[in-house]
Order: sequence, then C-alpha cells, then structure tokens
Amino acid sequence: MQRSPSVDEAACTTALAQLGTADGPSALYDALAGTVYGLALRLCDSPGTAASVCAAVFDYVCRNQGEYDPTRMTVAQWASQLTHRFAVLASGDAASTARRAGETVDCGSLTAPQREDLVDAYFGGLTYREIARRRGTAPDQIVTTLQRSLHQLLATT
Repeated sequence: MQRSPSVDEAACTTALAQLGTADGPSALYDALAGTVYGLALRLCDSPGTAASVCAAVFDYVCRNQGEYDPTRMTVAQWASQLTHRFAVLASGDAASTARRAGETVDCGSLTAPQREDLVDAYFGGLTYREIARRRGTAPDQIVTTLQRSLHQLLATT
C-alpha cells in the first residue's frame, strides 16, 4: 500500500487562513491535493469519481472554512474526513443512489442510536472517537455499528 505524501500542516493552516486572498486556494490545493486525491482514489470506484470528490472537498473547504476547528483536528485530518464523507456519498452507495433518483432512504430498519451515529459521522462531522465519547462506548464499537448500519441500509434498498 502506498503511503500518503507528507503534509506540511503549517502550510495548510496558513493557506486556510488566507483563503480570501488570491493565493489562498491554490496554496491550500498545493498542500493537500496529494492527500485528498490519494484517499479519494482508494475509496472511489474510478479515477473520475475520485477527481469529482477531490473537487467537491476543495469547494466545500473554500466555502465553509469557518467550520474548521483546530482544537478538534488538523487541517489535513479535516480534509481527509471530508474526503471520506464525500467518497461514501459518491461511490454509488444506496443513500446516494436514492438521493440522485429523488427518493429518500428508508431508515426505519435502523435503531435510533444507529441513525444518530450515521448522522453524526457523515453529516455532523464527528470522528468515531467523538461519537464514542458522546455515547460512552469504545470507538471500535462505533466503527462496527456504522459498518453494520450501512450494510443494513444497503440490504433494504
């Protein structure tokens, strides 16, 4: 397995702070593109989808830089989390397919904690550890719960 290129976190933080300037977006892209695209390529079913995910991540970061909280994670970790989230949605999972078709996913088969964990992880931006802390359980249990929940959703659609 290839390792992601090293990220200059100071350059990422500086570029994020300078997104309103002419050089800010390109500096952030230069600092993170290898990591974001490399992760998207590993998660997506095609290079084209990975490129779309990469573009979506940078668009999101540029439009929502105020959401970044340096007390929770580094800029590279935030971008990686966003990449994972966008890749899951873009790679043909049942929820993404249903949304594209203008339908909703029936989450009735999930328990309330399963639904809450999915929303917190994929739309609330929380890490597995943060969800585990909230629920008073181990992060590994959250990972298992999320995996089972996604499989359950895929099986019912």
